[in-house]
Amino acid sequence: MPLVTPLPSDYDSETKKLAEFFNETLGFCP
Repeated sequence: MPLVTPLPSDYDSETKKLAEFFNETLGFCP
């Protein structure tokens, strides 16, 4: 059970950029 509720990857422009970055570098979004 997560301590905080995860945001959707398209929550806002900054979150979307971070999700795209992690998907490219790690292959998944932590």
